[in-house]
Amino acid sequence: MSDPNPEGKRRESEEPAATGSGPHAETAVSTGVDLLDATLQGGLPRERSTLLMGGPGTGKTTLAMNFLQAGLERGERCLFVSTEQTITELRDSLASYEFDLDHDRLTYTSVHARPGRTIEEDETITLQTLSNEGSLDQGFAPPFETRYVRDHLEQAAPCDRVVFDSVSGLSVLADDPRLFRREVLDLIRLLTDEFEATALFIAEETDPDD
Repeated sequence: MSDPNPEGKRRESEEPAATGSGPHAETAVSTGVDLLDATLQGGLPRERSTLLMGGPGTGKTTLAMNFLQAGLERGERCLFVSTEQTITELRDSLASYEFDLDHDRLTYTSVHARPGRTIEEDETITLQTLSNEGSLDQGFAPPFETRYVRDHLEQAAPCDRVVFDSVSGLSVLADDPRLFRREVLDLIRLLTDEFEATALFIAEETDPDD
C-alpha cells in the first residue's frame, strides 16, 4: 500500500472502465464477484454509496476486498478505511485469500474514536489511528461529527473506490441515532460527491430486540 497520489488528481489512464453487461453497465462498477454483478445488472452504482450489513463472520470484509481488488485490476485508486482493524489484523483475517494488500494503488487508513474526559471533566472524543501512531487531534466535543475525520480522509484523495469498515465502530459514540444517521449521510457526501468515489459502507447487523 502506498501514499495517495501527490498530484491530487486522476491521470487519464486511471479513469474507471465500464463493467458488466446489463442496461446499467456504464453506470456500475464491478463488485469483483461475477454472480453478484449479474444479479445487480453490472455491479454497484458508480459514484454512489452502498450499505452492506451482516452479522459477524458473514464475509462482509471479504466481499469488500473483492470490490477493491476489482478496482485495482482496472487501474483504479482504492481506499480501505477501518475503524476496527489494524493492517496486521486485516492481513491475518484475509491470509487465506489472494488479495494484493501491497498494491501501490491501495491505501489503508484507520480511524478510532475514543470517548474520554478533559481535566475539567468535560466529555471529549479523541481520534487516533489503530496502529499506535498517536492521536489525530486534540479532542472534540461529542457527539461524533464527520468533520472530525474530514482532514484525515482527505489525505487519501483522490480515489475511485472506498470501503468504510465499519460505521458501527463510530456509532457507539452517538447518543442520538437520528443525529448519527445525519453524520453518516455527511460522510457519504464527502466520499461520493467530493471524492467522486464509489463507496461501500459496512455495518454490523443488530438484533432489533436489543
